[in-house]
Amino acid sequence: MKPRIAFLTTTRERDEVCCALLWLQKNARVSLPPYQACAVASTLGEDWEELVAGELTHFCCGYHSYLITNEYGSIRHCCESTMSAMALVIDTAVR
Repeated sequence: MKPRIAFLTTTRERDEVCCALLWLQKNARVSLPPYQACAVASTLGEDWEELVAGELTHFCCGYHSYLITNEYGSIRHCCESTMSAMALVIDTAVR
């Protein structure tokens, strides 16, 4: 069973998560469809942006390029497995 990552928690504000989505879309250069945007990690610490920036250098969206292209027909539209991987990167980076 795939791990599930909560979109909102009682300890995090909606604005923080929205900022994370915007940061991901800008820096990872992928589009985030609404139903996948809910997979973004819920554990966002104060220094999350710096930590995630470092961790994302080790992650390549191109690894799933065949899935992205086959499923959506666009290399800028992030596949589910890539979105999950990025969410796990964030979750790990801020702990």
